[in-house]
Amino acid sequence: MSKEENLKLFTSKTFDQDFKSFEYTPFALYNGDTRLLLKSLKKKFKEPIFDLVITSPPYNIGKEYEDDLSEEEYIALHTDIITEALPMIKNTGSICWQVGFQVNKTGRSSSILPLDFLYHELFMKIAKKLEIPLKLKNRIIWRFGHGGMAKTRFSGRYEVVLWYTVSDDYTFNLQEIGEQQKYPGKRSSRTGEISGNFLGKNPEDVWDFKETIWDIPNVKSHHPEKTIHPCQFPIELIQRLTLGLTNKGDLVFDPYAGVHSAGCAAALLDRKYIGGELDNDYSTKGLKRVEEAIARKLLYREAKGVMDPRESEFSVMPDAWIRMSAKHLLKAYGSPEKVFKYLKQFPKDKKQ
Repeated sequence: MSKEENLKLFTSKTFDQDFKSFEYTPFALYNGDTRLLLKSLKKKFKEPIFDLVITSPPYNIGKEYEDDLSEEEYIALHTDIITEALPMIKNTGSICWQVGFQVNKTGRSSSILPLDFLYHELFMKIAKKLEIPLKLKNRIIWRFGHGGMAKTRFSGRYEVVLWYTVSDDYTFNLQEIGEQQKYPGKRSSRTGEISGNFLGKNPEDVWDFKETIWDIPNVKSHHPEKTIHPCQFPIELIQRLTLGLTNKGDLVFDPYAGVHSAGCAAALLDRKYIGGELDNDYSTKGLKRVEEAIARKLLYREAKGVMDPRESEFSVMPDAWIRMSAKHLLKAYGSPEKVFKYLKQFPKDKKQ
């Protein structure tokens, strides 16, 4: 199969005419309004086709890729897309909707709106209307270690993945995403046998991962996946959900695709993919990234263990901090020897 057939960027004008099937084009990127894409797919396919709908929608917080919508307009936009997408999910399929929160006003007058509250109400309302037995299986907490520093409230360091199923026959491959056992040699007090699972333990619903290979930071300026998009979905997070909720050859759909990180994850895991994105620059960048993922040349953060922050150049203790804190360190540790032992954990500044 040629590269042109395997992967293609469509527009609203070319999709109806040129898209034939996912066997012919297993990686289909759509540059246009996702609502139009969903209507086109409904014409082409009479049965549900999505195995996983996974996305991180715009939060309506003034990012460069967002329109300035009122709350009513914001809800209406997502109502349209969710209403069109839900009936296209197979009985074995899932939805993973990753969201954060909106911050209203600034300073001491600020307040937050957790978007998962808004979306859960919206999902259940639409599902009831469509008579789809939607179930929220988990509200997964994705904790990350970096972000803006708040001054009048605690700094936000987590977002939420809402995982829904549309039937009780959903795909769930726990063995594909098991975490390393904390105590692999632990034995049952009753039988004396090893009590853990050699395939790994259930990763639970709070994804912090500091003690395991599942340390998933958000995509900031020094992240290897950083592109022109200001709020990227980390591939590693998408991979974990895709591994657990789909099988090889399944179809993954992202209605707010951005630079098509979900498409990259799908390609790396041998799944098919279709994603819709309105912005032309993001779509073009996404096309290049998915092409690199198919060729296994994409630069991304793989799950190869937690980096020791002490090895980073940014972990060098500034001289000014050491001088300022000497008195406090002596008070805390009791002797210069213990203070010295504490400070030895930080790498030396190579410029010194």
